[in-house]
Amino acid sequence: MIVWYVNSKSAPEIGVPSAHWASSRIWYRIVSVVLISAFLVLFLYNYLRKSVLRPITELTRIEPVYLARLQKQGIFTTGLLLEVSETPARRRYLADHVDASTNDVSTWRDEALMLNLASFGADEHLLFAQAGIEGLREILDLDLEAFKARLARAAGQVGMDAPGDLTMTGWWDQARTLEEE
Repeated sequence: MIVWYVNSKSAPEIGVPSAHWASSRIWYRIVSVVLISAFLVLFLYNYLRKSVLRPITELTRIEPVYLARLQKQGIFTTGLLLEVSETPARRRYLADHVDASTNDVSTWRDEALMLNLASFGADEHLLFAQAGIEGLREILDLDLEAFKARLARAAGQVGMDAPGDLTMTGWWDQARTLEEE
């Protein structure tokens, strides 16, 4: 026996649910699933767009000839560049295939690591360039207070608000975490 609410919201009764109650319940579930799915898609898209899916064309220290060669090798994003240049042996292999030096590959990797910092977008890239910070190595060369001071000074020069204290500290800490030997 199935217990349904029949035209009453207070007590269950034995009977058949009204058509309105059943259809509104189905629509409620459909709308809930659609909204949750849309939120997850947008969240994942924005996360991946800001981190792994950043195109290598955003790298400023790469010459167009090498950019074309990397794309011919199937390397279109900073995430792929970081993956194929993970170890010194892989960096040598990549350098051989694009006819570049291992120093060039290390420089591209350094900037790609910086571009993949949390909450790092085009505005932050401009800010870092104005501060004279072109890659992860430059962040590692600064202590926290000098790093914050350079970013604050650069923000004033380009006419934008300086990132928050927590954001700058997070970038500095993340750079320390990503430091390679």
